Amino acid sequence: MSHPDLNISSGARVLEIGSGHNPHPRADVLCDRYLEDRERAGTLKRDRPFVLADGGALPFVDNAFDYVIAIHVVEHADDVAGFLGELSRVARAGYVETPSAIGEHLFGWQKHRWTIWQHETRLHIRARAGRRQFGRLFHHLMRVDPQMTALYYRYPDLFRVRHHWQGEVSYRMLSEDNPDPIDLDDAEVLSELLSQRAPARHWLRAYVPRGLRDRLWQPIRDWSARRHRAAGKDGE
Repeated sequence: MSHPDLNISSGARVLEIGSGHNPHPRADVLCDRYLEDRERAGTLKRDRPFVLADGGALPFVDNAFDYVIAIHVVEHADDVAGFLGELSRVARAGYVETPSAIGEHLFGWQKHRWTIWQHETRLHIRARAGRRQFGRLFHHLMRVDPQMTALYYRYPDLFRVRHHWQGEVSYRMLSEDNPDPIDLDDAEVLSELLSQRAPARHWLRAYVPRGLRDRLWQPIRDWSARRHRAAGKDGE
């Protein structure tokens, strides 16, 4: 998975929670709940300052960071309200990315505890319930059909929530009785979702074998991370 362009200022101190095997190159400090490979797709990476901690009880003082990144972590949280509260406590701004409700419905990740929508400037969160309707079908399509993979990356807001916040994370907990915050029968809503097309460079990679893509891009990612850390030391 590629990293989102977050436009974080060069002098900002950045924490990433749930950094796992593929931390964002802009993160200065990494934080993960497990040393062993649980709920991640690869071996934990610790190539910069690392803290072992639960996202719901972070060992940092208030506003210790200028920015906090949490990519595909919130949906795993035991206490999602406590987790989001900790993000707001330790940083002044941040970025949260999760599967969208559409993505959860199609892919049905078994270990996810929450279904999440973004509507206007707020996250809407409901406990997941029910079985996986489509089994492993869409996971299999992502592996074998480049057009399915290209569709996933071409329309990011269909399949992912990408939430930028400042001050505090705004969210609302939904019960089973609450209606979905986004009406997919509304033509204007559909038009807005489909208007957010990613640049071709993001989805054309679906037609390049993953192994080759990783071999080409990993040296660039590593160089970018080293360059940022060196710049940070020079500025101290």
